[in-house]
Amino acid sequence: MTSLDHSASLTSAENVADYLLAGKRPEQLALITSKSQHSYGEIGRASSIVASRLIASGAEKQDRVLLIEENGLAWVSAYLGILRAGLICVPLPPGISAAELSYSIATVRPNFVIANRKVVSAQPGAFREIKLVSADVGNSDDAEHHVPWTSGGSDLAALMFTSGSTGKPRAVSVSHANIIANTESIISVLRLSSADRIMNVLPWH
Repeated sequence: MTSLDHSASLTSAENVADYLLAGKRPEQLALITSKSQHSYGEIGRASSIVASRLIASGAEKQDRVLLIEENGLAWVSAYLGILRAGLICVPLPPGISAAELSYSIATVRPNFVIANRKVVSAQPGAFREIKLVSADVGNSDDAEHHVPWTSGGSDLAALMFTSGSTGKPRAVSVSHANIIANTESIISVLRLSSADRIMNVLPWH
C-alpha cells in the first residue's frame, strides 16, 4: 500500500476530532495563546464536554452548529466537540454584523449556536430560535454522553462561508475526508513533526 493509498483509507473512515487527537500524550503541549498554554489532554477533555452538552441538548447527527468565538481554547474545544458529536460546524467571525448574522442563519438554518457572551449580548434577538450551548468548560463536572452514531469520511464536517467578494457569501460544504486529506498534505509537503511549532495569526473562522 502506498502512502497515498493509506491516506485515502484514513479519510474514508475517520472523524476529524479523533484523527487530530489520536495518539497524543495527554501532557503534550497542543496550544499556546498570548495568555495561556493548553495540553492535548485538556483539549480532549474540553471537546468531549462540549460534545456531551450538544448531545444532552438534543442534537442529532449532522445538525448544524454556529461557532462564533475568539481564537483560543473555547474555539478549539467547540470546533472539535461539534465534530466529535457528528455535527456540522459553521464558523463565523466574532465581529459579525447583525445583517451578516441574519443572512448566515437564514442560509444554513442552524440548530445550535456556541457563541461568546459579547456576541450574544450584542445581538440577543438573533438567537431566539436557536439553542445556545456553552463552550466554557472551566472545572466542569458535566456527565459525558455517549454519541449514538458514528461519523466521518464523507459526512459533512463544516460549512465554510466564502468572502462574498463577487456576490453574496456562499456556504461551502467540507467533509471530514476533505479536512484530513488537506491536513496530511500540509504535513507531508512541509515535513512537519511533533517537534515543530506553527504560528497562526489569522482568525480561526
